[in-house]
Amino acid sequence: MELLLRNPHPHIVRYHGCLIKRGRIVSLVLDRLPITLQHRLEKNAQPFDVEDCMNKIKAAVQHLHSLGLAHNDLTPMNIMVSKCDDPVIVDYDPCQTFGSTLITAGTPGWIDEDFTDSAPQHDEIALKHIRRWAEKLTRAAQDSKIG
Repeated sequence: MELLLRNPHPHIVRYHGCLIKRGRIVSLVLDRLPITLQHRLEKNAQPFDVEDCMNKIKAAVQHLHSLGLAHNDLTPMNIMVSKCDDPVIVDYDPCQTFGSTLITAGTPGWIDEDFTDSAPQHDEIALKHIRRWAEKLTRAAQDSKIG
């Protein structure tokens, strides 16, 4: 998070520091965002621009990769959406430098196979799954309005 503080991106949750009590970190201070991408697409009937959203998520992932980091758990639950429908990637527990051994990684359904090392291809695979999922939901929402 400190690396991301020094290298911010508009579609990566903003880190403000940490809360320390009795010399121990007790929490991270991050921007608060209203809803997850999953909730936005599954529960909100308003039109949604999947292409714009995916381009912004991809730009954030490319930024992470340029820093030598992979998120390793991209899912619609780990992407928040602002009031303006801008996506913001959150949940950096499994985010590590390329090649690092992971304690936790990936969410079933959003990865192709289990993995134990941090790598950019995990994020690229997840982006494909997220795109297909988002396109399917928005298509279904449009079809229900037509029918």
